[in-house]
Amino acid sequence: MKLRSLFLSALVLSTIDLVVAQTVIRINQLGYLPRSTKVAVLLSKDEKLSVQSFVLHDALTDEVVWKSKQVKAYGGYGAFSQSYRLDLSSFHHDGGYYIKAGDARSPNFRIANDVYSGAADFLLD
Repeated sequence: MKLRSLFLSALVLSTIDLVVAQTVIRINQLGYLPRSTKVAVLLSKDEKLSVQSFVLHDALTDEVVWKSKQVKAYGGYGAFSQSYRLDLSSFHHDGGYYIKAGDARSPNFRIANDVYSGAADFLLD
């Protein structure tokens, strides 16, 4: 019973965090292949937000490893008044990373040739 209560508490807290967030960056949770198209999506409820660039950080060291101005605005989407595509396709190095654009930070993700290994088995399980 304690485990169930702990799980429900964690779920509620994570949901509250998402509701409060004005700007979020969504990434491919499995990761990206080094030489493939790699796009993240920034969504914001802030009508005045203007994103011109983003930065890629090493997830272990927090060092900036790459900067890009490959940003394309797409206007409103669902509950969000702003949406942007952040294109990191020209970055090809394996590793663990996260994206920062303004105050928004993406979840950590990987770039590697094996990011899809076992994905079908996991889904079938």
